[in-house]
Amino acid sequence: MLALADVLELKNGQKVEGQFAGGTREEIHFQVGSQTLRYPIAEVARITMGSQSQEDYRKAAREALRQVKALASVVEGGTTYRDYGPRVSDAKIKVDQFLDEFKSSALPMFNAHIADALGFYIAASSAWNARISRSGYEGLARNSFAQKCAPLQQLVIQGRAGGLGGLSQDAIDGIAVAVGGVQPLWECARTSLGEAERALGQ
Repeated sequence: MLALADVLELKNGQKVEGQFAGGTREEIHFQVGSQTLRYPIAEVARITMGSQSQEDYRKAAREALRQVKALASVVEGGTTYRDYGPRVSDAKIKVDQFLDEFKSSALPMFNAHIADALGFYIAASSAWNARISRSGYEGLARNSFAQKCAPLQQLVIQGRAGGLGGLSQDAIDGIAVAVGGVQPLWECARTSLGEAERALGQ
């Protein structure tokens, strides 16, 4: 059975038939014959996937979203670290499988936002663990999700002002993340989760 072609429609009305080949937050890659064309996302009106691949993607995307929303519900309902850690691990397995299977996606922004939401929940788990174990502060300060969570970075800056003599800057920043970072990271996760829902049209 022949696969149905994907159709990329530009805002200028031009339509291109081929195979969606992934992309980034800035551009869409589209395979036409042996050539891979690149289109800025700002110029793309929509991509219509061959019906089967689109249905498969949306089903898997909804399941990935459900996994992360279940994690959000646990957080909002109150949880202990003992319960939280395994739930984060379970969600990570499911979302990683989705992202690996659908590297090429008609909705790259959904993939980016769901990955970010999970990343913030994982960073919160690391912060919680560091607070309990009183170790791992330097690595925590360098965590990319801790660094891009704006509410958390405000706390880190405040922590620098207080100063802790004899410690490296990474240790000081990591202590700030461990002590006050779980709630801000959850806040950033919820924001990314909302963006993922909007990208998927939920």
